[in-house]
Amino acid sequence: MSSKNYTIRNTYSSVAALMGALTIGLVACSDSAVLLPGSAGPGASASTNGADASVPSTGEIGAVSPVAQSLTDVTCEPGEPTSCCLAAKRYGGRAGADKTCGVNGDEDCCKYDDIPGGSFNRMNNAGLPATMPGFKLGRYLITTARFKVWMEEGGGLLAKAPAEGAGAHPTLPYPATGWNPEWNKLLAKTNDELAVKVYKDPASEGWGCTLDYYPQSPRYPVNCIDYYLMQSYCAWDGGYAITEAMWEYAARGGSEQRTYAWGAEPPNSLDRSVYCLNGGGEWNVDLWCNNPVNPVPLDVGRASKGQGKWGTHDLMGNLLNMTVDDQNDISPPTSCTNDCVSRVTPTPNRAVARGTSFVYPENLAPAKYSNLMTSRNITVRKNFNGAAFGFRCAYPNSWPTK
Repeated sequence: MSSKNYTIRNTYSSVAALMGALTIGLVACSDSAVLLPGSAGPGASASTNGADASVPSTGEIGAVSPVAQSLTDVTCEPGEPTSCCLAAKRYGGRAGADKTCGVNGDEDCCKYDDIPGGSFNRMNNAGLPATMPGFKLGRYLITTARFKVWMEEGGGLLAKAPAEGAGAHPTLPYPATGWNPEWNKLLAKTNDELAVKVYKDPASEGWGCTLDYYPQSPRYPVNCIDYYLMQSYCAWDGGYAITEAMWEYAARGGSEQRTYAWGAEPPNSLDRSVYCLNGGGEWNVDLWCNNPVNPVPLDVGRASKGQGKWGTHDLMGNLLNMTVDDQNDISPPTSCTNDCVSRVTPTPNRAVARGTSFVYPENLAPAKYSNLMTSRNITVRKNFNGAAFGFRCAYPNSWPTK
């Protein structure tokens, strides 16, 4: 993989050098270094990408049934994200889009957490204060089952492009956030074109795309998606893609300024985070890596002690959380009142992602457990559909508490 796909963004220093180590790219900063997922890793195969390396046929993705052209035959109530609503009311129920998520497999996969408004310091830096409105944040990363419902409704195709401004934030109205019609040209025109994008991770052969494992693993978080698919999906699902500030506020527990999403305790047990590599650099096949040749993230909410203050799972680990923010040099916006988003003119082809993923090994972290700290962030090309990236949506404050 080319290191150009990923960039570490450090508030306190600039990137000093780019170094390659075998097929893994390393970004070195004056006070930190962060491993970037490469084209192959320990035990990874350079020729396969999931259980079956072949691209699914046209009929397997984005297909729209005769009754799946609109929502006219289904009523989704407030509090029902479209994915879980249709899974239950149109498709007869689907694991991963029902009440089978979480540690005990009994929680609503579309559950969202009520995050109260408040203030905190971004990057744990008193010079970057922020005030946040309350918001409803998806408890879980979007699962393959929920994403598959969207595709079966024509999601991801140009013919089903969102309306202008769809998915805008309540306090950051279009054009600050929301769907830009200029992005329509970046959507797939055919099912085959979309299949190549979401079933194959072109820059990370050896890391699995989770849709390759559907429907056998419907609760895996969906990966191999890009910035534009995230924006389109969240708008369709009745919500909106999250800002960097929203992620960090939830991960830090607001004014608690947590070092890790779950608190101050280091992640010295595997129930804190889905972390695919252990401290020695070997594949941890016993618990987190269920496929040592083509490792993939695991079911959402698997880490029983890794929840954030308000119940949110997988803020650190499983997959990086993509956000709507543009890359803004090395710092987030200086002013952040009532939420904020980084917008740069001309618009760069890079967005901010927060957290960490199953492909970031502890043994190459710059300091012990630093890859799991809430201050960690990177930037990624907006049209890059890497295996390390997933997303979650937020939903209207008018929706009822779940």
